[in-house]
Amino acid sequence: MGLFEKTCCPVCKNEALIIPRSNRKKCSQCWAYFGDFVSKSYQHNKRANLLGLPGTLKAEELELQFHKYEKSCALTGSTNLVIDHFICLDTGHGGTYFGNIVFLDRSLHERKGNKNPFDWLRDNTERYSLDKVFRLINDLATQNGLSISEYEQFVRWCYENPQRKKKIMHCSSLEKWRESILTVV
Repeated sequence: MGLFEKTCCPVCKNEALIIPRSNRKKCSQCWAYFGDFVSKSYQHNKRANLLGLPGTLKAEELELQFHKYEKSCALTGSTNLVIDHFICLDTGHGGTYFGNIVFLDRSLHERKGNKNPFDWLRDNTERYSLDKVFRLINDLATQNGLSISEYEQFVRWCYENPQRKKKIMHCSSLEKWRESILTVV
């Protein structure tokens, strides 16, 4: 028995040479494609974790977000993409998780910076379609288990109540926001 074994790649279903008993169960082409998602999710999770924020994004979730908008920017359709934290990490809220990651055109991402995305979207309506904005906000709200209105309140709360690294409490921002609503009522 050699180093490689012919088996069926679970992704593309083609017969491929794969090293048995290794963590790499995909053929080389599928591994090269999927490996970028593994690398990117790891890098973004690490960045969030260093700030004391959740970093739970799986490579499969990142790939799902990538395909959700036909491998293009969620707002413009451009293919010059970067990964954007909708609620930026600078707020001390959010983190790297499925409901806070979107693919944006590089120039939009740079313009957005660490601004509140709802204010930024309102001030830049000429750059994208409102239908695409609605779809993106609806998707993110759903991924966070909130209505669109609740999601906007949550995002605004994150920007109005920033946390600094030393004061970040290790519970989710969504939980903190819900607690803040209960204390107001």
